[in-house]
Amino acid sequence: MCSALGGSAKSMDHQLPALLSRGNAMANAKIIAEVYDKTQRFAVKQAFVWSLRNLWIMYACMSGVGILVSVFIAEKALSKEYQEIKAGLGNT
Repeated sequence: MCSALGGSAKSMDHQLPALLSRGNAMANAKIIAEVYDKTQRFAVKQAFVWSLRNLWIMYACMSGVGILVSVFIAEKALSKEYQEIKAGLGNT
């Protein structure tokens, strides 16, 4: 996310880009409201939206694959026979 901020990250508080990058961006989303400069807040929001965009694309693709795979699921008849299975360490 810091790379998406570009030059704006250099003029921000040093902790803010670190808090909004890597895997902890979603946990620190409320920090965006603490950025008082409008141009910096806009840059932070754009970088945050960009990172969410990529996640949305990934999840949409995964759900599309899931729907496509579900077409090939076939019905299988289950056996009505009961088989006793002995499990454990005992020989009884």
